[in-house]
Amino acid sequence: MPPLRPLRSTDPREIAGYVLHGRLGEGGQGTVFFGTSPDGVKVAVKLLHDGFGSGSDLRRFFERELAALQRVAPFCTARVLAADPGADPPYVVSEYVEGPSLLQAVRERGVLTGADLDRLAIATATALGAVHAAGVVHRDFKPANVLLAADGPRVIDFGIARPLDASSATVSGAVGTPAYMAPEQLSGDPAGPPMDMFAWGCTLAFAANGRPPFGHEQLPAVIYRIMHAEPDLGALAGRLREYVAACLAKDPARRPSAQQVLLGLMEDRPGGADSPYLMTPPRPSTPSPHLMAPPRPHAANTPPPPRKDTTRPGQARARAVVRSAAVVGAAAALVAGAVFVTTNLGRGPGPKPIPTPTASAAGQLSRTPRLGLEVWQDGAASPMSLSDLDRPVTTVAMRRSPFELRFPTLKKDEALQVCAWTDDSVFSITDGGKVADHPCFRPGTGIADYEYGSGRLYLNNEGHNYLVGTRVSHQSDTQDKVFVSRFFRDKVDTAVADQRQDVYLTVFRDLDGDGTFKRAGEGEYEYVVLHFPT
Repeated sequence: MPPLRPLRSTDPREIAGYVLHGRLGEGGQGTVFFGTSPDGVKVAVKLLHDGFGSGSDLRRFFERELAALQRVAPFCTARVLAADPGADPPYVVSEYVEGPSLLQAVRERGVLTGADLDRLAIATATALGAVHAAGVVHRDFKPANVLLAADGPRVIDFGIARPLDASSATVSGAVGTPAYMAPEQLSGDPAGPPMDMFAWGCTLAFAANGRPPFGHEQLPAVIYRIMHAEPDLGALAGRLREYVAACLAKDPARRPSAQQVLLGLMEDRPGGADSPYLMTPPRPSTPSPHLMAPPRPHAANTPPPPRKDTTRPGQARARAVVRSAAVVGAAAALVAGAVFVTTNLGRGPGPKPIPTPTASAAGQLSRTPRLGLEVWQDGAASPMSLSDLDRPVTTVAMRRSPFELRFPTLKKDEALQVCAWTDDSVFSITDGGKVADHPCFRPGTGIADYEYGSGRLYLNNEGHNYLVGTRVSHQSDTQDKVFVSRFFRDKVDTAVADQRQDVYLTVFRDLDGDGTFKRAGEGEYEYVVLHFPT
């Protein structure tokens, strides 16, 4: 018999013929007891909180999910043996699995490596595949819900006490554990199997490193990292690292399914055109609503994450893009779709990133033509278009939420300089002119003395945001970023969420260090309009 806490005076002694012997644990949904059937079979009995079974819609959802769960293949899960959502209190009886949880094992014995880690990855992917095939989403997959049984890992506690609606996805302990929750779950958007795959990636990272990939500090910091930062994969290596990284994509449509992960991890033969695992991802490539801007004609073509090149197309390239956009716009969308559906997650070293098309719609860009700037909000790249070809000016369709300005990696002690204002008077650079003569960029006008994360962008046409050192964070080996949550003008802070007026940016990098503005070649300055909805 496992270690138990004694029954309380108010606890029942028997449920549906199962004798209760003690408490195994207690959580946001209810209390779990250790019990035995009349013939001595060990079971876990979960008594749900009072009031769960009330309400016809809630009860119908529960009964439907219970029916699906009872169809789940039992080989790597804890089978549901009995349940009654209409009982007082409602209860669920499942197979009792002997063994510590993954959380307990890592804390007491240390991280998993080698074959033990591979076995965990394959067994848990198999379990999630079985659950998803039955039409069920776990919704609370985490180390505490993976038991390391003698015959292999088992997945328990299938979220059956939660209704199947988007409003159930909050950051409360009753619905999920924040460090293992997907961006769409935190945003309160409808969530399906990709949410479980995100949690699977977090769980495998915990098993390999002893910590979740987005940390476990204060809740706001963890949520921010999940929504905006790259995961810390630590000691994960090889193919498993590639699949964990793919499962931690911010956009749920870009995550592999449990089946794709399982087959990819098991494939040990060289890939090729005839590989049996050249599969079409089972989900559409359109990003989910929480990652998209408000409806626009081009919203379905939100650019995917950045490529690893750092090239900044010149002006001639920008002109060519716009002149041919009417022809290539549709073609680019078709190519992007073709690349997506032929991505092979089961061959080679791991899943391949989807290339970013130059133009995803007529006149639309994934980055600015000179400096390669990108604006990201809510985990997705904001749509851009060339609104003035001659200067050129790039307009970004903004949402009222904090954003990241991303750009190719700065050299040591190199600064990105941004002059921001409320009209286009800052679009006043003379090609070949001296930086020392410009009212906004001349030496001594640099401001924005803050650490990365404080999120303030100064609006001042006589001084520039001098972004260098600790004011800048690394997004990847090829990209840096700054975070903006507030605009500061005339001693007044305005949250980006409250911004009603467009913001005009002149962005400058002195690439050759000669103190002059250059437009030719790579280009050293860029005009950008952040267009906010009125």
